[in-house]
Amino acid sequence: MKSKIFQLQKKSSKTFELIQDKIQIESKNLVCAIADGSTQSFRSEIWAHLLVSEFCMNPQFNKELFLDLVCDLAKKLQSVDPRLSESAAIASLEKSKFKKGSTSTFLGVKLEVDGRLRILGVGDCNLFVLKESGKIISIPYQNASELSSNQSFLNSVNLSGDERVLPKVFVHEILLDEKDEIVICSDAIAKYLLKNISEVGEIIHLNSFESFLNKIQRLWTENKLEEDDITLIYLNDLANKKLDIGDVIQIVPPSGFEFPDPPKPPPPPPPPKGIFINIMDLETIMYNFGCIQRDFDTIKRKQNNLQRLLTVLITLILVIASSFFFLQLKENDEKPKDGETHLKSQGIIVDEKSTSSDSSLKKKSTAKTEIGKQGKGSNKAHKKSNITNDTNSSSNKETKNSETLDPEKKE
Repeated sequence: MKSKIFQLQKKSSKTFELIQDKIQIESKNLVCAIADGSTQSFRSEIWAHLLVSEFCMNPQFNKELFLDLVCDLAKKLQSVDPRLSESAAIASLEKSKFKKGSTSTFLGVKLEVDGRLRILGVGDCNLFVLKESGKIISIPYQNASELSSNQSFLNSVNLSGDERVLPKVFVHEILLDEKDEIVICSDAIAKYLLKNISEVGEIIHLNSFESFLNKIQRLWTENKLEEDDITLIYLNDLANKKLDIGDVIQIVPPSGFEFPDPPKPPPPPPPPKGIFINIMDLETIMYNFGCIQRDFDTIKRKQNNLQRLLTVLITLILVIASSFFFLQLKENDEKPKDGETHLKSQGIIVDEKSTSSDSSLKKKSTAKTEIGKQGKGSNKAHKKSNITNDTNSSSNKETKNSETLDPEKKE
């Protein structure tokens, strides 16, 4: 069996010694392991190194036996007093991280003599089997989103406590052909290859660190690859069931390689000549600006209150005016007119809702009524005068008769 190992630390680690991806290959048992330490946890590179070294010396592909192995390692790690930074602030932060434990993912494989490949994993490391036909088998994840959603990891505190919190362990076995090839990756490069599976062949056939570095930096610049520790192990010639030292090729940063510090931002331009504001003046300006803003807010609140009050007053005035108007209309409706008063005194009722033509007709009828009354009065007077005349004539006749009957009296 032959192997080619590609590794590159992330830019923030600067030197290769601080890379948190750890690998180990055991040539005698044909065992290979990779552990990807978490950047956020305490000294995760130490925890990752313990996992791969212990597994290669004592490979376990049974879930219970593997968990017993890593729980013992976790207890040993947490029992050791950590070496903290000389800086008090950094040391306080490191103590807080140590209490939360070290975290890492893991993937281990073993090639059996009969061609079986045994696989055990926890977390987001991935393996690819390159078939002679060109087919590529991905284990355990089939796509990038599935890998990104993984939540399994090995945490030293969870594994060493009285109530152990055990992660999900993946165990698989596959029968290989003699011409099959194996690629084992940490999470960042595995996610990229799951999206761009055709580029596996290009990367595994790079033969220098410079070409590998240029490839990774270009992918970082184009934001196609996460800026993380990069580890890829390429295993081929599987028909040969032994691994010699000369069969291992390492494409890793040379001694003394460091990523340069990020460029510093340009200094701010100098202030214009003749204008100089010191810190005290700036604080005074900011204080005055705050006072002006508070005064503006107060004026705005008062203005809003005045607008509300004015709206209430206008509404009240409109209500009063409307009430007065309706009351005036009602009084006018109830007060009788002069013509109506005269007609009512004569015993004639006039309908207020009659039209103008009806009122004129009623006036004519009223006039005729008055004339009729006057005519009746004159007839009565005429009759009275006739009765008086008749009475006078009858009395005269009686007088004459009495004179004729009693002449003696006349004499």
